[in-house]
Amino acid sequence: MKATLLLETALKHFAEEGYEGASLSKIAEEVGIKKPSIYAHYKSKDDLFMSALHYSMESQKTQMASYFNLSRHQPLDKVLSGYFHWFAKETDENVQMKFIIRTAYF
Repeated sequence: MKATLLLETALKHFAEEGYEGASLSKIAEEVGIKKPSIYAHYKSKDDLFMSALHYSMESQKTQMASYFNLSRHQPLDKVLSGYFHWFAKETDENVQMKFIIRTAYF
């Protein structure tokens, strides 16, 4: 449970503050652990960042595949229009997508 909370909290910090701005001390404090406890789960800040990125990419890939699977019988213009609407909404509302987009820009 703490490992999942740690990953999701780190993801939120990386999405909001970027790699350089995210503080392991603040992440640990928000999770309710001490900073050295992070190293029981991750080797380094880089390892935590890459784990958060992998977790986000897998989750978003699953959601995207689900969208296209559910839309497969619709006309292409409707599918693509819906996809761009979904993508814009995800970028605004989903911390995982925010993190992916921020990482892609940098």
